[in-house]
Amino acid sequence: MNNLFTYIKRSLSMLMIILIFSLLFLPCNIVYAESSPYLTSEGVTLLDADTGQILFSKNGDKKYYPASTTKIITATIILNEYDNLDTVVTVGKNPPFADGSSIGLREGEKITLEHLLLGLLLESGNDCAEALAEFDAGSKEAFAKKMNDFAKAIGANNSHFTNPSGLPDENHYTTPNDLALFMREAIKNPKFIEMTRTVMLQLPPSNLDGYERWLNNHNSILLKNSKYFYEYSLSAKRGYTSDARFTNIIASEKDGHRLIASFLKGESIEKVYSDAKTIFNYGYNNFTKNEVYKKGEVITEVALDNNSSIPVLANEDVYYTTKNGTSDKLNSSLEYTLPNKLTKMSLKKGGVITTAKVNIDGKTFKTIDLISGIDRDYTNKLALIDFLNENKVLLITLGTALIILIILLISVHRRRTKKKKFMNKWEKIINRKK
Repeated sequence: MNNLFTYIKRSLSMLMIILIFSLLFLPCNIVYAESSPYLTSEGVTLLDADTGQILFSKNGDKKYYPASTTKIITATIILNEYDNLDTVVTVGKNPPFADGSSIGLREGEKITLEHLLLGLLLESGNDCAEALAEFDAGSKEAFAKKMNDFAKAIGANNSHFTNPSGLPDENHYTTPNDLALFMREAIKNPKFIEMTRTVMLQLPPSNLDGYERWLNNHNSILLKNSKYFYEYSLSAKRGYTSDARFTNIIASEKDGHRLIASFLKGESIEKVYSDAKTIFNYGYNNFTKNEVYKKGEVITEVALDNNSSIPVLANEDVYYTTKNGTSDKLNSSLEYTLPNKLTKMSLKKGGVITTAKVNIDGKTFKTIDLISGIDRDYTNKLALIDFLNENKVLLITLGTALIILIILLISVHRRRTKKKKFMNKWEKIINRKK
């Protein structure tokens, strides 16, 4: 028996030695990437705001109740439509009776668009949401239609809204992927970022009775004095209902690289904040944003006959994000067709000439506009020069034919003149003989 145990022990030792040496001599070009992060929220998406690429998704296309994260869509629509945020809104009879959180608006109260938006984004006022909806579209139902049209316009095709605040409704839903798209649109407006980062604000006295309100930011991930603060946080909107549970949509920026994380059906707000730090660290540690084309970069030049050319430029910066260690160089190309008569067109600097498909590794990533790099007035003089240059052979042929025709006509005319003189001479001779 002892011999058997000894044999087994020696055999196992030998196998371990063989295994260790095998591992030592394995090829060394393996890329070790950080494993996918553990997150407690049921639905999560990490979106690159600069490129539109989804870097991580957990139940990304599953439908959830968004709760008050809905309000970023309401705010974005208003900010896109109104430049003057000092416009005064008179509160109607419905907003004061909105269910859920509010800032205590009353019928007949006068308040600016900016202060309504701040009440919407900081205190999550459902009364502010309804006041904005009624001011903009006449009713919250009509405004919901605008929200759904907006969703379709940006490609958020798995979302549907019935109200501007996020109150529970079985037909009011979004997905982690779509919610991230909404935030991507929202943070394109610096005013939205500024508002969501406001820590505290006192509103002017109410026109009804002089009542003064304070608005406070409750999204701790943005607040420096909070233990949940994230140093790269840029903008955020949180929400909660018993059906939706804890929701949050957060944008961050580090070294010029913007990422967006959406969280739906979180277990607690504390766990959502923890998930946010986890997913953002995962994104910044494992992905790199690469510049593919630069705004103003010369894509091609179209030669003109006067030793000049029309520079065709990229109209925007194009970035593509890759996972660290997956590729040393991007295989990118542009696919486009220039107008046939580009050299015969009047052009304005910055004017769109055509669109181009940006292909990455043979697949279309996005489309961009190609623009003119110069002003060019295609005058009648230039048109004549182009016509002459393009029809040299024809013009030479026609000119030669015209010269030959003129020579023939002159020759015929001379012959006729000589014949006429000859006939006149004989006629005179004949008349003399008579």
